[in-house]
Amino acid sequence: MEFGEVPGSPEEIFWKYVGGTGSTQRLAWCLLEVFHAHPRYLCLWTDWQVAGYGRRGRPWWCQAKGSCLALSIASTFSLLERESLKDPGFRQRIVDWLGSGIPAVVVSTLRHMFTHSSLFWHVKLPNDLFLHGKKVGGILTEVRWHKSTRVSQGVSPVSGERCSVVVGIGLNLHASAFPEHFQRFATALAMHGVEVSPDALVYRLGHALLRFFQQMEKRFSLTLAPP
Repeated sequence: MEFGEVPGSPEEIFWKYVGGTGSTQRLAWCLLEVFHAHPRYLCLWTDWQVAGYGRRGRPWWCQAKGSCLALSIASTFSLLERESLKDPGFRQRIVDWLGSGIPAVVVSTLRHMFTHSSLFWHVKLPNDLFLHGKKVGGILTEVRWHKSTRVSQGVSPVSGERCSVVVGIGLNLHASAFPEHFQRFATALAMHGVEVSPDALVYRLGHALLRFFQQMEKRFSLTLAPP
């Protein structure tokens, strides 16, 4: 698989439009685990997937091409074991930071993108995106921890941990192909007169999440894990 760079995006983010796929979230996890030559951040997106999922594995409908945006951004961070062992709440604080911060970043980015309109965005915790009282999308943040041993230029191995994070964002773009029972509680951007390029959404959300991850690195003294 080759990765391309979104024009004008920071070099840290590399993106790939994956076409019709099962799930960008599952694909991102596969790449983190087996494709070791990945860049600092992976950004995978599609406008059509057949096996998308949300919290607790609930299915997320995105089976008509062009009906949605499914975006997953992934990376792996390293932390020294002595830091996590010193504070038993260290892991949970990172999880809490992600859980509260990412929805805020996403909503803020969307509000800034559509300042010309009177769209009313809000988050129904923990992960639902609402537009004028109906669900327009969702956010799924998954975190996995694993042990690692790092060796640098002949120095004795350093035992530590890695924290892999995959953030999935789903947005309904068009509702013409909604199943009938969805129409009672779901909405789409086009239903509010908003036509937006998926590329523009990927670009803006990618930038915003990169800045958020950089803040997380500083706050928790993390480093991006080497391949």
